Amino acid sequence: MSGLVLTVRIVLVRIGFVVGEVLPLRRRVVLATAHSARLTGNLAAIGAGLAARTPDVSVVTLAHQPARGLRGRVVAAAHAVVAGFYLATSRVFIVDDYYFPIYVVRPRPGTTIVQTWHACGAFKKVGYSVLDKSFGMD
Repeated sequence: MSGLVLTVRIVLVRIGFVVGEVLPLRRRVVLATAHSARLTGNLAAIGAGLAARTPDVSVVTLAHQPARGLRGRVVAAAHAVVAGFYLATSRVFIVDDYYFPIYVVRPRPGTTIVQTWHACGAFKKVGYSVLDKSFGMD
């Protein structure tokens, strides 16, 4: 990524953040990915779980798959501003992997950023097998 493109992306995220920073934090969870046009894997599972367990919490999806050309850059620019805004106004921001906007702003007090990890099947199986179990000596 060229220095100019990087600088423009940083500025756009920060513009969205500054605009959102004047507003109060909202009881909202943002699920964000920069690798796909829709949520998949861990983020999709988290979104489904949130919808089932906490329907009163607003859930926003930011899914952006980079594209080449002028149109791709315009869409990416708009996404950068929107991502900055939601970073400034949401209590919880969950990403699946590297997500550029979280690295160029300092989160507000009261905002939690969560980065999910990609475990292989065996680790997930162990995790799911103890989901409803109590721990410790009985």
